[in-house]
Amino acid sequence: MNAFACAVVISSLLPASAPPVVQVSAEMKTFADDWQMVAAEQDGSKAPEAWVAPRRMVFTTRGQCRAISGAEESEGVFVLGVAGPNKTIDFKVSTGQLAGKTVHCIYTVNGDELKLCFAMFGTDRPTEFTSGPGSRHVQLTFKRAAAK
Repeated sequence: MNAFACAVVISSLLPASAPPVVQVSAEMKTFADDWQMVAAEQDGSKAPEAWVAPRRMVFTTRGQCRAISGAEESEGVFVLGVAGPNKTIDFKVSTGQLAGKTVHCIYTVNGDELKLCFAMFGTDRPTEFTSGPGSRHVQLTFKRAAAK
C-alpha cells in the first residue's frame, strides 16, 4: 500500500470532528508569546490589581508553557482542541503548586488578547465565558507583553 492509500485509511478511522494538524499548528503559533495578565475574575469576584499585575504566561510553539507569578513559577505542557463551538486548551502541570494536575479550559484569542476560562477542580470544563456568582469558573484575560 502506498503512502497516500495509508493516509486515506488512517484518516477514515479518525472521527469526522478531528481537527487537521495544520489548523492546530497554525493555532499554536498564535500562542507562542509572553502574555501579561490584565484581569482575573473568580466566581463573580474580580481579583485586585496587585494580585493580577505580577502574573504572566509564556507559551512556545512546541506546546510548553510557564506560569509566572512573582517569585513563584510552574511549568507544563498544553494541548489545543480547535474543533467544536469552543476552542479548548488543557494544561498538564509538571512543576509548582498544581504539579500533576490538568486544568481544562476554553479559550479565545482576539489579536493581542487571550482569554482563558476554567472551572474550579471537581467541576466540568466551562461551555461559555462566564465567571459569575455560583458558576465556580475562573476567567483570566491576558495581553501580549509586547503589546502593553
